[in-house]
Order: sequence, then C-alpha cells, then structure tokens
Amino acid sequence: FPEGDTYKMVVIGDWLAGGMIEGLVEGFSTDTRVQIARKHYPVLTLFRGEFEEDVRALDASLAKDKVHIAVVLLGTADRVSVRLPNSQRRALVGSPEWRAEYARRVDRLVRVLKARNIAVYWVGLPIQRRGEANDDAQTMNEIYRERVLLNGLRFIDVYKGFADESGEFAAYGPDLTGKSKRLRDPDGLGFTGSGYRKLAHFVESEVKRDLTQARTERSIPLAGAE
Repeated sequence: FPEGDTYKMVVIGDWLAGGMIEGLVEGFSTDTRVQIARKHYPVLTLFRGEFEEDVRALDASLAKDKVHIAVVLLGTADRVSVRLPNSQRRALVGSPEWRAEYARRVDRLVRVLKARNIAVYWVGLPIQRRGEANDDAQTMNEIYRERVLLNGLRFIDVYKGFADESGEFAAYGPDLTGKSKRLRDPDGLGFTGSGYRKLAHFVESEVKRDLTQARTERSIPLAGAE
C-alpha cells in the first residue's frame, strides 16, 4: 500500500485511452486517494513492428514515475493480419494462429505491469458500428478477458454500456445524469465528451470499490486476489 493510501493512476493504450483521461480526472476530482497523470502512456497497437521497443519504453517510464494503478485500453488498430514469429506467413485476423499470437502479446504487456506491482484495470473495446469491425472487437475482448483474468487482474466490460436495448450499436444514449446525449463519434469508433465521461465511469466505479476494500481489509490487494 502506498504512503497515505494515495495511489498514482496512469492510462496506457491507443487514442481511445488518451481520450478517456479527462473523464477519469473529472470522475476522481473529489477523491483524494487517486492522483491521475494527465500524460498518456502510448501503446498504440500490439501489432506494431516496434512493439517490443514500445513495451521497454513503457517499462522505463513506469519505473521512473512510481505508478500504482494502470488503466489499459487499446485494440482499435489491431484489426490486421500478423506475421508469425520465425515465419514468412501471415495469420489472418481471428484465425487460431492470430489469436495465439495476440494472446502472447497481451501476456507480454501484462507481465511488465505485474512486475512493477501495478494494479491493472484492462478496459474492453466498446461496441462498434461496422459489423466486421465489431466482430473483430469481440474477438479481441474474448482474448483480453481470458488473459487478464488468468493473470489475476481486472477486466472491465463496457460493451453493453454503449448498446441499445436490442444489443445494437447506439450513437445516442443516457449520460451519467440519465439524459439522452450523443455518446459516439460519427466514425462509429470514438466518443464525444459525454461518451468518454461515461466510459471513464465504468473504471471509476471499479477502482473506488477496490480502494475501499483495500483500506478496510489490509490483506486484500488492490484489483483482487490471485
């Protein structure tokens, strides 16, 4: 437990993660237990050719900044085929080989965070407007959920939070006050300001609950037991 039970939180991931920072800052504005870094720690995709360099750079930043909580959100740029290790062949999105390689890279990132004793809250991808993009997002969510839970960390499922009553993509929906507002950008991927605030709320609720439990029961680590 950090001194004074004051936790430093960072946000790691792609442009969706960067957009969520202001929503988290607003959500924790009256909670002195959490200090949120406004700096975005980029891991734009797990399939960049420079993935290993990105991970090493992230690890160095985390060591220097003494982070306690990491919120991870990425995947919008990972809908691509990937060249398998020690092979010239490329695996198609969603194929068994693709899934195995993607899971390996999720594990690689998770290991870096766990080695720093950081509580990890991995946010799943939201529902997307285009059918094929949404199918791929659900495939990635399955992998995130499995690897994150097997590593004893938190997976936050936001998929239904931005769908309508029939489970379809909805550009409009209730904000945190219950008023109907536009939550998603016209591209069907990003969020409006109200949307990012609602997205951040899912994280906020989980973290605040865990912080309260961690203070009450000192033997229970933040983000759950193994």
